[in-house]
Amino acid sequence: MAKRTFPDKELCARAIKALMDAQGLPPGPQRLDALKKAAQLRDAAESYHQLFSAERAGLVDHAHS
Repeated sequence: MAKRTFPDKELCARAIKALMDAQGLPPGPQRLDALKKAAQLRDAAESYHQLFSAERAGLVDHAHS
């Protein structure tokens, strides 16, 4: 069986980079859009982390998913 990878760490790294890039932009619509993207990536990383943590802990019942 292939080892399963968990994308939360990659998403977290992408969120941090997106935030740093956004902070380098001047105030305005581009910066706001970049900050929103960074927040979406952070939220996605948190969601994946919660899902996969539950799965690794045996809390997810795949028969009823």
